[in-house]
Amino acid sequence: MKHGKKAIISLLVLALLAVPLVGLLGCGEEEEGIVTIKVGYLTDLTGVASPAMGPNQWAILDCWEYMEKTDPIPGAKLKLISYDTGFNPGRFIPGYEWLKTQGVVVMYSYMPQVTDTIVQFLARDKMTVFSHTLDAVSAASPWVFDSGLVVEDQYNLPLKWLSDHWPNYPTKPKIGIVGWDTSYEVPIFTSMKA
Repeated sequence: MKHGKKAIISLLVLALLAVPLVGLLGCGEEEEGIVTIKVGYLTDLTGVASPAMGPNQWAILDCWEYMEKTDPIPGAKLKLISYDTGFNPGRFIPGYEWLKTQGVVVMYSYMPQVTDTIVQFLARDKMTVFSHTLDAVSAASPWVFDSGLVVEDQYNLPLKWLSDHWPNYPTKPKIGIVGWDTSYEVPIFTSMKA
């Protein structure tokens, strides 16, 4: 059931991604009257986020295959081009630049750290990015769209539920978190302390 929910969420994300692609019909490569719209995907298949991103990538590829078969944009063909960052911040910008050289006209990013790193180039390159998770840095850019939850809601909502249903009140539950000091983890730490 878990995998089914992930697939449905991924399908919804890709459907949301496909809607604005209609406006890109003049931006792709054209062959025999069919425009190819290239979508870049900055992912992690070999780094620390790969246990979560591997299944995410499979779901996206399944949804992509379904979209190719159902032809959601008449007169256009979608092509997904992935770049494995290995969740190495030193590969975020080279990955972005490489995807641009492949002719992508829109990108999908899996983590706010990736989007935060490339956000400085988006206005210059007129590149739209759909980010699976959004934080304050990326939210400030008109070139970034959120296809999931903002970081604060991912943790504030379950923490609120836990606080409302904790059976051993007035004691507090002990909750731990492991992460880096980034724009993704800082709101989590802040939520936990409150």
